[in-house]
Amino acid sequence: IVAFVLEAFFAEMELESTQDENRK
Repeated sequence: IVAFVLEAFFAEMELESTQDENRK
């Protein structure tokens, strides 16, 4: 369960970082 949460958390962070780069 913990691994699933961590994986989802990092995936969301990467998604936000990608969106930020695309905005710039």
